[in-house]
Amino acid sequence: MLLEVKSLDVCYQEKQVVFGALLHVQVGEFVALIGHNGAGKTTLLKAICGFLKPSNGEVIYKGKNITGLSPAVNVKEGLCFVQQEKSIFPNLSVLENLQLAAYAVEKTSGLNERLEKVYSLFPVLKDREKQLADTLSGGQQKQLAVGMAILMQPELLLLDEPTLGLSPNLVKDLGGVLEEISKMGTAILLVEQNVKMAISLAERVYVMRTGQIILEDTHAHMITRENLWDLF
Repeated sequence: MLLEVKSLDVCYQEKQVVFGALLHVQVGEFVALIGHNGAGKTTLLKAICGFLKPSNGEVIYKGKNITGLSPAVNVKEGLCFVQQEKSIFPNLSVLENLQLAAYAVEKTSGLNERLEKVYSLFPVLKDREKQLADTLSGGQQKQLAVGMAILMQPELLLLDEPTLGLSPNLVKDLGGVLEEISKMGTAILLVEQNVKMAISLAERVYVMRTGQIILEDTHAHMITRENLWDLF
């Protein structure tokens, strides 16, 4: 087991948002976490990676209890979080952002090959590698943030609403990239409002409502559910 979340309670601004969350991700598995706005999905991700300290429960990663450890420690162990907010350095160029991601986790060996892999997934980043990140479009900044994560060579990639604000074409392209990342052996835990896309990509799906995970199901069952929207 790569990740186990055990009975996690999490508060945000002194209000409890997550109640007894139970969740797991296997090595190399693609898992989606879906739910309505305000269900607690982002709060749960932040608690897993260390931005928030749970009030109860445990986060077990690669067999070790990492509950409450800082994101800086966790990312060096291969747990990478691409936030919904900007996860880039706006005053650095595209190339500098990518290089910094690799240096941050001390994984500079084979950097050029990994850069080329990122550029093959996101050609626009190659075209704009000397451009300041803050001058990119919103969709291009999302691509850069995911590209930085790839450069870190994570074992588990947490993604929070990566398609938010993207055009339908970019959403489709990003879905294809996530499939490619998964094929590279990286486990993914995806939080996504685009329910159809999330279910189409994931091997297993969790549904969260009002701070609680109310359902865990397989891809095969979820795509055939007639009452899917009743879950929300």
